[in-house]
Amino acid sequence: MFCGTQQNNWHAWLPIAQYTKNSWPSATTKKAPFDLLVGYTPHIHQPTRSTDIPTLEKCLTNIKEAREATQEAQHKAQDSWIKLKPRYKPFAIGDRVWLEGTNLNLPANVTPKLSPR
Repeated sequence: MFCGTQQNNWHAWLPIAQYTKNSWPSATTKKAPFDLLVGYTPHIHQPTRSTDIPTLEKCLTNIKEAREATQEAQHKAQDSWIKLKPRYKPFAIGDRVWLEGTNLNLPANVTPKLSPR
């Protein structure tokens, strides 16, 4: 969210907002989107500093490791959701269940309103 006295220069702030969003770690993966996509978080343009961009092989290795860790974190989060709120409950023989009868093919002489439930 941004508030300012000039309401016509918000587009000038978009690159900074995008950089901030892409360099902020996710709560699920604990990694920044920059780390997952390119293998490192680039620094904001500072021409007086030397670059610390890693080599291509190191970048590819870091990206692969980060993606594997991210997938593992997502699987763990999904597994915990399944354990906390399972949607599927197996039924045993003799259990009473609710059957929705809207798609049942009933004989023509039985009206749905008066049919047995």
